[in-house]
Amino acid sequence: MKNKNHTILSRAFILLIICTASFSMGCELFSKGGSDVGNPVPAVTGSMSTFESETELLDYLKKEFAGSAIPQEAYWGGPEFNAVPPRDTDGDAPAAGDDSENYSDTNTQEQNVDESDMVKTDGTYLYVAGQDKVFIVDVGQPSAMSKASEVIVDGNVDSLYLYNDILIILYRQNDWTGYTWDIDIFPGTDMIGMPYWIPLESKTGILMVDVSTPTSPSTVKNTILDGQLISSRLTDGKLHIVQQYLPELPQLDLYHDGTEEGRQRAVNTNEALLADLDLDDLLPGFEQLNIEEDTTASGRLVEPPDFYHPQDPEGGSIVTLSTFNLTEAEYPMTSIGVVADAHTVYASTQSLYIAATHWSGAGGPIEPLENNSGSTQYQTIIHKFDISGDETTSLGGARVPGQILNQFSLGEHDGVMRVATTSRTSWDAATQNNVYCLSESGTEEGLVAIGSLTGIAPGESIYAARFQGDRGYLVTFVQIDPLFTLDLSDPENPRVAGELKVPGYSEYIHPLGENHLLAIGKDAVEEDSFAWYQGLQLSIFDISDFANPQLAFQAKIGDRGTESEALSNHKAFTFWAEENLLAFPVNLSEHLTTPGYPSQHGTPTFTGLYVYRIDTATGFDFLGRISTGQPDYYWYNNDWMRGVFINDTAFAVEQDTVRNASIDNMENVQTLPLGD
Repeated sequence: MKNKNHTILSRAFILLIICTASFSMGCELFSKGGSDVGNPVPAVTGSMSTFESETELLDYLKKEFAGSAIPQEAYWGGPEFNAVPPRDTDGDAPAAGDDSENYSDTNTQEQNVDESDMVKTDGTYLYVAGQDKVFIVDVGQPSAMSKASEVIVDGNVDSLYLYNDILIILYRQNDWTGYTWDIDIFPGTDMIGMPYWIPLESKTGILMVDVSTPTSPSTVKNTILDGQLISSRLTDGKLHIVQQYLPELPQLDLYHDGTEEGRQRAVNTNEALLADLDLDDLLPGFEQLNIEEDTTASGRLVEPPDFYHPQDPEGGSIVTLSTFNLTEAEYPMTSIGVVADAHTVYASTQSLYIAATHWSGAGGPIEPLENNSGSTQYQTIIHKFDISGDETTSLGGARVPGQILNQFSLGEHDGVMRVATTSRTSWDAATQNNVYCLSESGTEEGLVAIGSLTGIAPGESIYAARFQGDRGYLVTFVQIDPLFTLDLSDPENPRVAGELKVPGYSEYIHPLGENHLLAIGKDAVEEDSFAWYQGLQLSIFDISDFANPQLAFQAKIGDRGTESEALSNHKAFTFWAEENLLAFPVNLSEHLTTPGYPSQHGTPTFTGLYVYRIDTATGFDFLGRISTGQPDYYWYNNDWMRGVFINDTAFAVEQDTVRNASIDNMENVQTLPLGD
């Protein structure tokens, strides 16, 4: 009999050990580095195979779970906890709306590839994600905005899409089951052994609502999928949902004493514990609900013939990729499964990639990978899928040395995937940064590296990356911010084209046409071997001379302690290219007296939305700001905030309030509470 409480308590104990170790290892000390370029070739994972029978799939999954035990020392001496973890929450030019549109869109990575967000708009209505409902707000007359209607959700709203007249609501269970372990609190736990961050009983709801009459929305389809939502994309009328699923298992031996005999004892014990499980105990399912929320259909989310597994086993967790065709009546769904992990998702209009970073020192199925300076501590496994046809199919994968930062570490152009990683050979070794160019081999090798650029900025780590056409941009940081421009026009011979060093660092890079970059990050002050970050820093870089990038303009906001959601979430960075308008949330801290030392935090003085007009010839024109509440030291407890532009009005949107002001008069703020 399964013992769920035992399983959860064991997970919590392991995480407590990891968390305890992490508290003693954080610091703000950096060392300087330079650049040394080499060209090792990463390993390939090969093309993926399907299963010939249910028995083969069942045996494979049991074998992977039974062999998941890793050396006990992995939990104590695992990944360095001051490393930057992968962040999910795409490569060419940024998405832009139709020139005829009078409003800003969600800031996405790829043109024509939409991403879910907390707010969507059609220029007349705002669709706002509340906790357990979605508010539809009439903003046709900003000075008299009103709540038109609301959609009640049987769960907690995750994010939204708006496709023609269909509002798509992604949501989670409302009983607080299925919530992920906080990777920010337990960094690195998603890279060691079994994926503890995947909660049991996690489910994702996809609620489709007809909003052709916004004052009277009506449900058209409601589907529940087993699994933890990783990410999603909407392109060419198809909604792609990527989830990861870990079944409820007996309490397995998850670690051993490090000897081969100890490992085999754990495997034997696990095999006995798993013996009585059948395939339905291990596979994710789905439910179709009617308007009354009664189940009208249910079953396996993925059938065995639609499961893939890599040539080199990667563990027993299951990634599912479910696609809803929004161009057909009834919005039919198809799904495939992959026995693998997924931490980050990237998609172009033709392809979807899942990537997972693993710690190479844990043993188990993931073998160490060599780069030009030895066996790397981290490696990133990437799998590619074709989403251009009626069915999603695997195109193989590859393993590259190092750790990716987030989805912007990936970018596809002309069928070549570029991957930016930070690698090191041991916890106390210097980091280096790399770019690998991967292409389909057309053989069983899957994706192969046709070119690589390694050894960039030793001793530093990537803080921001962006790929645009045949160009790339990297920001690394130790005490200053080197911006590297990369020439990727020949993917077999990628090269560093130019470098610029400026104080501070950037965390998000946004292309401004062909000749400029817009970036947001932090200012920094050097003190001996330390670099103390300060307030927010906006930068415009001139890259018209690609080999000699220049800092054209800069604007600083606040002092140490100032934060913005836009630093870690590109969707909070709203740039309306047609009108050159920029908005992002700011939790402002300022020194009310002269600080005594660079590490001193300022006093919180403002929380709200900042609005600028951007001009590559004149720089930053601060138009004003919209206050959204009392300033707070604990900025990270604040809920999300989005800036939206419609015509000449800026909107500061939160889950319970919408505020707006004319960009010509930011002092006159209109406020609409959305709660009851």
